[in-house]
Amino acid sequence: MELGKFYIGQDFSEVASECREFSPSEYNTLESTMPKETIYHAQDLNFCGASWNSVIGVVDNKIYKISLQNAVQVELGSLFEETLWNKVYEKFNEEIGLYTNQEKKGSMFLTYWDTKWGNIILSSASYEGENMLEMTNVFDIVATGNFAFQKKNALNRIVGIALILAGIVISQLVGDTLALIILIMAGAFIGRKIDRAFEKLILKVILKKALIFTICIFWGSALALWVRVLTLHYTPNLFLTSLCYMSAIYVSNIFYQDKRIGQMVEVFYGTRIKSAVNLITLISYILMSVAFNIGLR
Repeated sequence: MELGKFYIGQDFSEVASECREFSPSEYNTLESTMPKETIYHAQDLNFCGASWNSVIGVVDNKIYKISLQNAVQVELGSLFEETLWNKVYEKFNEEIGLYTNQEKKGSMFLTYWDTKWGNIILSSASYEGENMLEMTNVFDIVATGNFAFQKKNALNRIVGIALILAGIVISQLVGDTLALIILIMAGAFIGRKIDRAFEKLILKVILKKALIFTICIFWGSALALWVRVLTLHYTPNLFLTSLCYMSAIYVSNIFYQDKRIGQMVEVFYGTRIKSAVNLITLISYILMSVAFNIGLR
């Protein structure tokens, strides 16, 4: 996605001659969101038929954030601000796809687009001018890439996997009670990762509801089997048995993390899909837990 002459992941050297780094006082007033980040004022650029002030964030000599702002005074009743907002809104919907979320915060109206490379936020706000017949309309566009976070995310995944493997190894060397607690925690961690993957799957690949509910049934059954295997192997007391079953109920609640994902699911599948998914998974878990307790002894 290009915003004027800039795009996420662009080598800063391509535009460095046209940029001026923030002064120390400007850095003090703007909190950095990334280590080793440098921030620059860039030349004004034309986007969607209007001129925008531009600021870019750079990490490891690559542009990871682009911030554009357009502030104009217009006469009351003018359609300029509405037309410009519509142009930007329609351009993003055409090039990226349907927006992910919209919300109002005070006087600001924000629209979000989530993409595989990062996200874009379009915000608009109107303020009364000194002249009673004029109004200042401010539009902001902020595009942020996730490439700068990939190394960090990869490290987190490695650490997570290492902790799980270490937990499994340790569980073989300690008493049954501690081993069971370790495996419950590892199971909950992995289960939440599977929940997250399922959320993304039904957004990236628009699945039929029958297939979604079939996956829910299998997921609920898998959770019930996991708990039954643990309780058969370790024969825990009542408290630890309850902990096993409650942790699986916690994991069975698939839509829990990201409000925006939940809203997009409602757009594609209807407003009741989240409650239906969680209810079917929970019912499947309960029924299969009863079946496994009867059949597996």
